[in-house]
Amino acid sequence: MIGRWPVALLHGALVALSLMPPAEAETVIGEGVIRSDERVVIKSKVPGPIRRILVREGDVIAGGQPLLEMDNETSYAMVEAAAAEVRRAAAALLEVRGALETATREYERLLKVRDLITVKEFELSRDAVRNAQAAMQTRKEELFKAQKQLDVARANFNETLIVAPFNGVVSRIHVREGDSPKVSETPLLDVLSLEKLYLEVALPLPYLGRIREGMTLRFDVEGETTAIRTSSTGKISYVYPEVDPRTRMFLVKISVPPAGSRVLPGMFAKVRIELQGTAR
Repeated sequence: MIGRWPVALLHGALVALSLMPPAEAETVIGEGVIRSDERVVIKSKVPGPIRRILVREGDVIAGGQPLLEMDNETSYAMVEAAAAEVRRAAAALLEVRGALETATREYERLLKVRDLITVKEFELSRDAVRNAQAAMQTRKEELFKAQKQLDVARANFNETLIVAPFNGVVSRIHVREGDSPKVSETPLLDVLSLEKLYLEVALPLPYLGRIREGMTLRFDVEGETTAIRTSSTGKISYVYPEVDPRTRMFLVKISVPPAGSRVLPGMFAKVRIELQGTAR
């Protein structure tokens, strides 16, 4: 007798357990749609009509690629005017620098012969240096201000050319050439990232305890279309803690590695998850 259990009974139970065969390895199959985890709605930062739209819906784009050009004639004119002011200020600074150098040389020469000149001559030379130094500081400040204005004008001009924020795909274009969108309000384009893709797949409830985050798997993208079919590996990044009461299925989120234009949001994918055999 062991505790309250007869030895024979325990022995029989252990034998029965040992004779139960382990569950065989299984392949769980699910289907889902490729989605992007990052979506950006691009809006205009400067007023004016749209001059050119440089992409189409569905185009795969690279980060920094021009997408849309706003009217930039006024912005370009402001850049030219600001650049001209920088050139004028730089020339004025160069001129006063030459005057300061000349005044300084004359002052240093008079210092050596101070006993031979009048006080008035010495003071005039000293004042010339001081005036040139003051003028030099003024011209430097003018040049600094002009350069700042040029930087602002260039930044405004650059804002008229809207570029892609990252590698992705143009999912939608909301405007047409000639439209005048409201600054920071009217959406221009929607861009989806191709660097942060994922799959959501529904799996049968009996597998809930065997599917875990971090598991690797294989999937086929557009497997029915030979010309664009792509196979790859992914990883389960999240198991949703809820079950659909109607279908008795649960969702898993699968991270999809970037594959350029071969894997795009909206494509169908079939997932195969290999489960190891476990004791029943």
